[in-house]
Amino acid sequence: HISYHTSHTTQAWGLFSRGVEPMDQGSAPPIHEAPPAMSLDLWVERHELPAEVPPLAEPEPKTKQEHAAAARAKQLNALAPPVVNPNTIAPTPSWPPRRLVVQQTHQKEVITLGQLMAAAAAEFDIAEDDVVIAKHDYLKSTWVVLTPSMKNKSGKKSKSLAQGRARQVRQSPFSVKDGDVIGVLSKQDDTTPAKEFGLCNTTPASSLFDTKADERARRRIAEQRAEKKARGKANKGANGGGKKNQSSKEIQLALGGMSFTFESSGEEDSDEE
Repeated sequence: HISYHTSHTTQAWGLFSRGVEPMDQGSAPPIHEAPPAMSLDLWVERHELPAEVPPLAEPEPKTKQEHAAAARAKQLNALAPPVVNPNTIAPTPSWPPRRLVVQQTHQKEVITLGQLMAAAAAEFDIAEDDVVIAKHDYLKSTWVVLTPSMKNKSGKKSKSLAQGRARQVRQSPFSVKDGDVIGVLSKQDDTTPAKEFGLCNTTPASSLFDTKADERARRRIAEQRAEKKARGKANKGANGGGKKNQSSKEIQLALGGMSFTFESSGEEDSDEE
C-alpha cells in the first residue's frame, strides 16, 4: 500500500554534511524536485552501532556511605585527565544519504508511522519488525527515536502497538515534515549476547544514533551558550547590577482638568542640627 522512490544524489545537499568535512551548516538539505501529491519527502541514512557497549548507568546512592563514596569518585574523576574514546560514538552514517518519498495511495489522506517504518525498512532491506528509526533535530544536533509508544504533548500514548503505528506521522508526537533526516538502525545490529545496546527495548536510547558530528556540534552549542551567559554577566556588572540610577523622578498631578508636573531628586535632603 506504499509507493516510494529514492534518489542517490548529493547535489541537493550542497554544503550540508554531518560526519564528513565540511561540517554541517545548521540547516536541513533543500528539496529541489517537487514530490508527488500527498507524500512525505525525506532523507534517510543507515546508521551503525558504536564499537563498544555503552556503560551502564550508576545506581543512585542511598546511604551516607554511598553518597560519600560517590562524592569521592567524582573528585577523583575531576582530577584525572580526560580520556576521549572515539569508539563510544557511532561512526559516520551511510553516505550519501538517500531521498525517500513515501506516498499514500489510499483514499485516506494521511501517512502513518507504520507506513514510514515500512518504507525505511524496505529501503535498507531490513525486516519491518526490526527497524528502528529516529528523526534528527539539526538545530540541537540530537535525535528523537520514533516509536508507537511515544507520548503526545498532553502526555497520552497509544493503548496498543497497532494503534501507535496507525497515528499520523506529521502530527504530535512525531511531527515529521518534508526535508527531515531520518536515521535507521536494525535490531539485528545488536550482536552482543545480552543485547546490551537496548535496541529491542520499547524505547531505545536516542544516543545510539549519535555521531561524531553530533557530539562536536553539541559541544559547540554549549560553548556558545557559556560565552553568551558570560557576556550577559559582564554587561550586567558594567551597568551597576542591572539597576538604573534615577537621579530624579517626575510626579504628575491632575487637578480640575489641569496637569502639573513636579520634578524631585532621587536623594532626600537632610537637615543638620
